[in-house]
Amino acid sequence: MADSSWWVPLVSGAMGVAGALGGTWLTQHRSNQRDEQNWQRQRADRLRDTRGQLYLDLMEYLENLFNQLTTDDDDVRNLGSIPEVPPRERLTVRVDLYGSEVLREAWSEALLRYDMIAAERQDNGIEEVSKETVQAAVTAIVEAQKLLRQLAIDVLS
Repeated sequence: MADSSWWVPLVSGAMGVAGALGGTWLTQHRSNQRDEQNWQRQRADRLRDTRGQLYLDLMEYLENLFNQLTTDDDDVRNLGSIPEVPPRERLTVRVDLYGSEVLREAWSEALLRYDMIAAERQDNGIEEVSKETVQAAVTAIVEAQKLLRQLAIDVLS
């Protein structure tokens, strides 16, 4: 009996230490999982907010282009005086960083069509910008606006 009594407290102590260490590890592991989930959620929220702001800025820029092209059918003299809230290059970089492939394509198409007006104006003089070129730019801008509206709805949902 004297031989078996020394190992009982030793085993009980070892089990107590193992239980405490296991409990600490489990608590820390679950805490890390919660922190990771919170971080992922905050990251997704920041990305959603960033995209929402991008869509708003793009809509504002495209609305300015659209208004410039459609305000007066016979007068396209003010094509170079678009008030740019954020600069066009900065918007393009943000589209490349945060936008989908479809958005990048629609944005590029709208800018390309608009730039074609400036190129035609430079080549032919301001009075000789063809209505087809202007209409192609308006169509590309309207398509980009439709896409942005859908993307904005998806972000807000």
